[in-house]
Amino acid sequence: VATNEVRLLVQRVPDFSAGLVFYGPQPAQSSIGNGELCVGGSLTRLPVPVTANNLGTMTFGIDLATAPLGAGPASVTPGSTWYFQAWYRDAGTGAGSNSTNALSITFCP
Repeated sequence: VATNEVRLLVQRVPDFSAGLVFYGPQPAQSSIGNGELCVGGSLTRLPVPVTANNLGTMTFGIDLATAPLGAGPASVTPGSTWYFQAWYRDAGTGAGSNSTNALSITFCP
């Protein structure tokens, strides 16, 4: 938490698709678009959406010092575990969107 150096890399999404990352305090399992919602509890979205590059890769920088990650009920604190997941547009299939697997991160001091 002190170094504030967290980046999430999402790969193998459709080229130039728009997406966002959300996080929550627990795992879950339910349908969302063409995928699974793997994050549960009170969900919080990172403030900046991202567009994939021509290789289907998105990079999300996470600033642990600013809201929502740095203040309030969704703040990351040393020793806390949060579950992160990306949602992205997938215009060529079914519901038009999909999601990644979730990633759990336990934050160290």
